[in-house]
Formats: sequence, C-alpha cells, structure tokens
Amino acid sequence: MSWLEQLPTFVEHYGLITLFALYVAGGMGSPVNSDLLMFSAGIMAQQGLASSSLLILISFVGLMIGDTFLFRLAKRYGRNFLRFPPVCWFFSPHLLRKGNRLFKRFGDRMILVVRFIPGTRSASIMTAGVLALPSRTFLIFNGLALAVWTSTIHLAGFYLGAPFVQSLFG
Repeated sequence: MSWLEQLPTFVEHYGLITLFALYVAGGMGSPVNSDLLMFSAGIMAQQGLASSSLLILISFVGLMIGDTFLFRLAKRYGRNFLRFPPVCWFFSPHLLRKGNRLFKRFGDRMILVVRFIPGTRSASIMTAGVLALPSRTFLIFNGLALAVWTSTIHLAGFYLGAPFVQSLFG
C-alpha cells in the first residue's frame, strides 16, 4: 500500500493536528514533501473525509509557521546559521552568493517565485533571512505565494487526484 493510499487512514487515526505538524516540519526544511501532502489532502476532501477550506487553511498556516521559523533562525544567526548541521550539509557559501545575486536582481519577488520551484524553497528562505530581508516583507510575499500555492495544489488534488490514483492503482 502506497503512502498516498495510507494518508486518509493516518489522518483518521492521528487527526488533523498531525497533518498540521507535518506542514510545519515541511516549512522548516525537513524532508516532508508538503506538495504531496496538499495534493493528498485534496483527494481526501474530494472523498468527503475533510473540508477543503479547512485543509487549505491547515496547510497555509502550518507552512507559514515553518517558513517563518526557518526565516527567523537564519535572520537571527546570519551567516553563522549556515555553519550549523544539518544546514551546512546542504547549503554552501556558493549557494548564498547565488541567492544574493538573485535577490539583488529580482528583489522581494524572489519569495513569490521560489514557492513554485520545488527544491529551492528552504534555501531561498534561509538566504532571505541571512541577507536580512525585512520580516514584514517576507511575511507579505511568502503569505501571498502560500495562498496561491496551497489552494492550487489542493484543488489539483481535489479535481485530478482520484483519476490519477485510479490510473496508478487500478
């Protein structure tokens, strides 16, 4: 049985608070795939297991908390943050220089763009913190990006998920 098929049972047994905690962990840079969680939550809503609006709200708030926590850590500790394990295992000075160039070129809009590019979110959030992007700016742009992203992925799961799962698992 795949992880996707087990999610409804998992949520039924452990509750929406666990789903929320997974989103927070995903926002903090853990290997939790929040996109897959949102898509799966859309399938759950389509099957009547939970309300779409509640699941979108849970994903938005959970990811916002996780992203903000990661941003605040990076902002508080600056470049020293990049020396802490496990951050130093994945984030090199080269990536910081590259992120710095992108932020100089595109400005605050980078926070909007990186939400839509898997694999770049955590690094970009850390870069924004290390480069001391104003917190208010981060919250506004990240909130806008999350509002669009969480709704889009959830609704994709809602409308396309059941046929997709059916084609995979028969």
